[in-house]
Amino acid sequence: MSEKLRTIGFAEIAFVGVFCLVLARPGFADEPKHATAEGDNPALNEGALQKVKPGQDCSTGATSTAPANWQKLSDMFEKLTKEYYQKAKLKKAKDTIHAEYKVRQWEINTASNKFEEGPNWGGILYDVKLQSGPYAGVHVVPKKFNEYSTFHVELFAPYSKKFDSHLLSRVSYPFDVDQEFLKRFKKLVEDFEQYL
Repeated sequence: MSEKLRTIGFAEIAFVGVFCLVLARPGFADEPKHATAEGDNPALNEGALQKVKPGQDCSTGATSTAPANWQKLSDMFEKLTKEYYQKAKLKKAKDTIHAEYKVRQWEINTASNKFEEGPNWGGILYDVKLQSGPYAGVHVVPKKFNEYSTFHVELFAPYSKKFDSHLLSRVSYPFDVDQEFLKRFKKLVEDFEQYL
């Protein structure tokens, strides 16, 4: 019997020891279990980012009472967009703005036949939404996604303590984007509080 125990070997004992250490590691049970497969990107579907209606607090569901001048900020996004993309289509609402120019469907994942809207060369696509409270989405922001071969996607959600709001912003742009536009767009997003 002792001969059989010796044949188990060091590798098997080491494996059992490491397995026990991993299970006993503090916080192991508290780590999030991800429901999406590797490569799936919940941020690409804006609804997956936050199941919150515009102007609603992420944690309580209450509507913000902070005095914010969304119209001024919205007009600044429109002016910037029209300066670089005169023919861009803009859709403005109470606390959102959507802009697109030279946008089409792109196949993102050939295995799953997943398609998503994105800009062609010389195009732009963005959504900006003012929401109450701090950002409570699934991604650490700012974030640049890298699973696209034809355009870049960036996500921002700067927080304003003064207005208890964040500006959820997702911009998609091709590799030939005017860098000055991108710089000014990001600056407008980062400094949104001063325009409210």
